[in-house]
Amino acid sequence: MQLAKYHEACRFTDDGVYDKTAAFFHLKAAAESNIVVALMALAKMYCGLPHDILSEVDPPSTDPRIRARIGLDYMERAAQSGERSAMVYLARAFDTGLNLPDSEMRDVSR
Repeated sequence: MQLAKYHEACRFTDDGVYDKTAAFFHLKAAAESNIVVALMALAKMYCGLPHDILSEVDPPSTDPRIRARIGLDYMERAAQSGERSAMVYLARAFDTGLNLPDSEMRDVSR
């Protein structure tokens, strides 16, 4: 997680421009290690929500449904790790159907 923050702070460069690909890689690595802050950052990125870290970085997928599904996966992992804001987001999403991919909305309405 710290490496992603160091990239964003341009600690590895002299010209004030950081390697966004490397920063995103390190953020994903932190999320794969179940660091809740990283899980939430990626969940917010993929769900199109405001986020603090790597605010200039866009996730690689351009299809909104794929982004939403990936974002929900990260959000679910954060919720399982005890992150309250992720739990609230998921509860609202599953209750209202908002911010869910089409396939998830069909599952909720059963």
